[in-house]
Amino acid sequence: MKELTPEQIQDNWSKLRSIITDNFSGERLERMNEMYDYFEERMCLAPASGKEHFHNAHPGGYVEHILHITDFAQQLYDVWEKNGATVNNFTKEEQASMDAFRERNARKPLSYVDNAYAGGDWK
Repeated sequence: MKELTPEQIQDNWSKLRSIITDNFSGERLERMNEMYDYFEERMCLAPASGKEHFHNAHPGGYVEHILHITDFAQQLYDVWEKNGATVNNFTKEEQASMDAFRERNARKPLSYVDNAYAGGDWK
């Protein structure tokens, strides 16, 4: 299983918070910051999956997964734009929102951490 160092986990968290700050504004930014502040420790440590053989199923994997999705989405956006596709029918805020919250159940990875803290196993 892949392991992230504490420094990598913190660096990934800082990158995610920068994406939020750079792409959102107003009340949405305030509410997102409240949520991210409240869940910071659990989100930092959450795996992206509770199944060991799935990608990013390691501590810190949830945030790492969101960063990968956000990066890939930006790459696709850039390719589409470069090749003349219509990319002006959504805002960067809407794109970032979809990237960061594409999982319908964003709390699922947090439940893996809750279970692990309670002496369970998230696998």
